[in-house]
Amino acid sequence: MNEGTIEQLSRLDTSHKQQVVQLFVDGFYQHLSALTPDRRSLCNAFRDAFVSEQVYVYLLENRVLGMLAYSTQHSSALQLNRHALQQELGFFKGLMVSFTLGQKPIPIEAHQAYIEDVVTHQEARGKGIASQLIQHLIHTLPYTEYTLEVVDTNTKAVRLYEKLGFVLFKKKKQLLFQKQVGFNERFYMKKTVQRPVQEEEHPH
Repeated sequence: MNEGTIEQLSRLDTSHKQQVVQLFVDGFYQHLSALTPDRRSLCNAFRDAFVSEQVYVYLLENRVLGMLAYSTQHSSALQLNRHALQQELGFFKGLMVSFTLGQKPIPIEAHQAYIEDVVTHQEARGKGIASQLIQHLIHTLPYTEYTLEVVDTNTKAVRLYEKLGFVLFKKKKQLLFQKQVGFNERFYMKKTVQRPVQEEEHPH
């Protein structure tokens, strides 16, 4: 596989943003299909949801093969349009999605970035794209701690995050609809990064 590049979504054009939404829907279709099995409606519902400054993509030959979004204490990666969600998913489902996805499952502190929506295109999995995106984010942003959520049944992702230095710090049981959602627990993992301390200038 040829080497691709990692780009901030805000620097790319509309076609790339459309590819990101498609990749997001395909990557989380197992969960999103409970809202509607219509992929087109799901894409329309999330068409303008991503804050492009907070999304990085892996680009190869003008194709988006991977994505990663992140949120901070003051800015979420998703800015959901409740009207668009309700138009595509119906009044109650749209309301539910805007509420649930609008809330972060754990608090985000000032020194943290919360990594979410890590997706690799099906044909490019196992090529290290997710690892490259996460490492790029950590090297690019100034935060000293990075947190994320992963479900217990996604053992490949858990192993990947452990390999990248993330450690488990919290578990949350899935109390309802375990069979439908396909997991029993949510794992919360974090990675601490040492940043060089900037020395204060003292007059001679």
